[in-house]
Amino acid sequence: MLVLISATVWSGLSNSLSAKSELLVNIGEIARIDEVLTSSALLATATGEAKYVERYFAHVEALDHLLDRSLALFDTGDARRMLEQTDAANGVLVSIEEKALTIKGAPDRDAYATLESEIYLENKRLYSEGVTRAFDELRAIAARDIRTLQRLLVGLMAVTAILCIASFWLFWRSRIDAMDRARREDRINAMKMLISTFMDTQNNLLNNMIFLRTKAAMGGTLGADDVRVIDLEIKRAQQKLAEIAEFEGTAPRDLGGITVLGRKTQTMRSGAAQEAL
Repeated sequence: MLVLISATVWSGLSNSLSAKSELLVNIGEIARIDEVLTSSALLATATGEAKYVERYFAHVEALDHLLDRSLALFDTGDARRMLEQTDAANGVLVSIEEKALTIKGAPDRDAYATLESEIYLENKRLYSEGVTRAFDELRAIAARDIRTLQRLLVGLMAVTAILCIASFWLFWRSRIDAMDRARREDRINAMKMLISTFMDTQNNLLNNMIFLRTKAAMGGTLGADDVRVIDLEIKRAQQKLAEIAEFEGTAPRDLGGITVLGRKTQTMRSGAAQEAL
């Protein structure tokens, strides 16, 4: 979502900068064409040569197009008002110049004088002022937009860096957690195997002791081999118990229930040995 918003803002600012760049080029061209029109009108009325008249009218439409295009790129603001002032002054100037250019192939002092009149010069001033101020305003707006884009770029880079770091940390943490889970599962499985082996040994011991007690109760004789079997089973049970205690990191005496069973079997072994003797 953040990336989408940033991309939208970036696109809007980029389009705005593109429009401002076009406006700056247009205003420069407007100033140039204005000088072409003014010089053509002055030379045409001063010399009466038709080539200056032709040059004048060859540029009038281009100036009108540039003014219309530039105004269409604006929404509001001082620069637009200045360009509107330029457009209005241009209308007065073109009207005066076109009237002055109705010459018949010879210099026309009266026509030339209209290009030096107060109303012409005033509108010329308004025209130049509008172009200059619009140009300055556009440069200021473009500079602000560029600074905004730079800040946005820095922000995007910071957000990207944070997201990359967060993603790496999450990946690393998930790997650590997975390894921990695997170690815990391995430990649990190993403990299950130890306990299962111990219980099998304990059951064998109990079964052998029950067998010997039953044999003794029925008048049978317990030999040394019987005692050794019991002793071996007890040692095996004690060894498995020690392995469990070592695996868990606890002393055998802490495993109350299992150790008591071991003591009971030891007592039973002693009793069985006594009866055998």
